[in-house]
Amino acid sequence: MSKTWIIIANSSKAIIYETHLTKLFIPNGHDETNLKLIANFSHAASRKKASELISDRAGRYQFGTKGHGAYQQATDPKYHQAELFARELVNILNTGRNNAAYDYLIIVANPPFQGLLNKYLQQHNDLIRMVSQRIEKDYTQLQGRQLVAQLRDHL
Repeated sequence: MSKTWIIIANSSKAIIYETHLTKLFIPNGHDETNLKLIANFSHAASRKKASELISDRAGRYQFGTKGHGAYQQATDPKYHQAELFARELVNILNTGRNNAAYDYLIIVANPPFQGLLNKYLQQHNDLIRMVSQRIEKDYTQLQGRQLVAQLRDHL
C-alpha cells in the first residue's frame, strides 16, 4: 500500500501528515482521522510586521541640487521570509523523497504560498512527479476530523 504525505502550509506554519489514501476514507475506531503526524513547522519571522524585519530606515539620496528621495526595498521583507520558508519546506519534502518516506505528495496551501512552493518545486523534477494533487486552501488551523472532512471533499 502506497504512503502519501500531505503537507498543509501557509507562509508561517506547515504540518506534514502521512496517510494511506484508501484508509483516509475508512473510520479507524477512536482515531477517525487515519493521519499520522510526521512534522510540525513554524516560521515566526513570517508573522512579524514588515517594519520589524528590516534593520534600518531606508537610505536617502540627493540627485543634483533639485531631486532627492528614499531608497525602496528591492523585495518586500514579508515576501522574502515566505520564500525562505517555502524553500526550506521543499528541501524537507525532497529529503523525504530521497529517503523513500512516501510515494505520493498532496500539497494544501493558500494560493500565494502554493505559488512559492511551486517556484521551488521546479528545481526538483523527481519531487514534482510525486505531487498527486494541489489544493489551494489554508487548512493550517484545522485538525482531526475537521481536517479529514475538508480533505475528503477535494480528494
